[in-house]
Amino acid sequence: MRFKAAWSAVLVAAAVGMMSPANACFTIIVGKNVSADGNIIVGHNEDNDGRVMSNQYWVPPAEHKTGEMLQYEPNTAQIPQVEKTLGFWWQQTLHPDGYAFSDGFYNEAGVLITSNNCNLTIEKDEYPSEEQDNTETKETTADDNYEAVLQTTDAAALKNVATAAIKSLVLIDVYKTDMGNILTETQSATETVGLVIGQVNSEYIILTNAEVVRDSSSLVVKVSKATEVDAELVGSDTDTGIAIVSVKESQIPSKERSSIVTAQLDNSYSIQQGDIVVAAGRLYGQNKTIDYGMVSGISTKSGVDNSYEIISTGLAGIEGDYGYLFNMKGNVVGISMKNTKTTFSVLGISDLKSMIQELSNGNSPVYFGIKGQNVTGTMATRYGLPVGIYVTDIELDSPAYAAGIQPGDIITGIDGNMVLTIQAFSEKLYQCESGQQISITAKRFGGDEYKDMTFNAVIAVK
Repeated sequence: MRFKAAWSAVLVAAAVGMMSPANACFTIIVGKNVSADGNIIVGHNEDNDGRVMSNQYWVPPAEHKTGEMLQYEPNTAQIPQVEKTLGFWWQQTLHPDGYAFSDGFYNEAGVLITSNNCNLTIEKDEYPSEEQDNTETKETTADDNYEAVLQTTDAAALKNVATAAIKSLVLIDVYKTDMGNILTETQSATETVGLVIGQVNSEYIILTNAEVVRDSSSLVVKVSKATEVDAELVGSDTDTGIAIVSVKESQIPSKERSSIVTAQLDNSYSIQQGDIVVAAGRLYGQNKTIDYGMVSGISTKSGVDNSYEIISTGLAGIEGDYGYLFNMKGNVVGISMKNTKTTFSVLGISDLKSMIQELSNGNSPVYFGIKGQNVTGTMATRYGLPVGIYVTDIELDSPAYAAGIQPGDIITGIDGNMVLTIQAFSEKLYQCESGQQISITAKRFGGDEYKDMTFNAVIAVK
């Protein structure tokens, strides 16, 4: 294809793309009135997550048999195919880590669909299909804990994990203004720790303590002793106690950026009693402190619209401690619970990933208002219950309360999608928006059997 003498239009399009943030994709489109032969030309860059490969394909028009099904990838849903499809061009982005995604489509009718937004994406973890063996915390002394770790762990490997963990931490100065009365104004400062977990649109995303940063008048992140930059509170969640703070990449000198290590969020469902772990954060009243220990027990805590895995360790803790738990791969498996007092226990990171992603992308956490327990296949057989989410409690004035859901109901689906665990329910819920109406399918015991019920609810913001 050749261009007409209209390079200015192309250059303008390119300039617009270049003004986008460094971590955002852009698209250049040459219209049919600009190209020499009347074809539309599309150029698209993929600027998300390092070195990637983009393949482009042409799919010719086709006619399809009645009842023919389309399956895009293995283990995905089958979609009924239309009678006739137009020819279309599409682009597939291949990542070195093995995953792939579609980044643009253009068909014969001139319809173009492309993505130029690079939100933070976090891999979701599969929750065990049956109930987890929730082991009670094993009582150990600090000396017993350290001795056991040293007997079973290579000291050099332990040091490597601890060193990398510290490099992913930053200090955050939290300033709060107290007006006192009309004539006086005072400002106090508190220091806490944050964990760098990614980049979105040329901003570093930092996971930190909601209780400390909430209601702040200003935030300052200390990247190093020499570099302090203004930060912004992106969002927070009171139930889990997590908050997201962002820092513009452009504020940090280039020589300092190379020292910033992004922590990887791992699958906390794989953690077992006896695993060796490293804690990093504010420990024993000191910031950017590390310690090591052993997982002493795993349990489950019921929360609003979710349940949370509690990972207990043999590490001591004092009130005000806040930190992150790393496995021996150097990846994050937990974050401090609110109000740590005597022991260092964390919320498993897998149950927090949906919330972290929503907050990181600037979305307010949505709210339904139930507490529930998973009825697995084993429990269903044992107690004669339907498989699903057994509702144990309803918050007053919540969307669930307004919809008519009651304790004892067993939720089985959202908007036609089957959800049989509270974790799956939470995943679907976080995909909804405030004000969106959803349909909840459930079973309610009436007389001598469970009967199918449908409830309409309007999602709210926490």
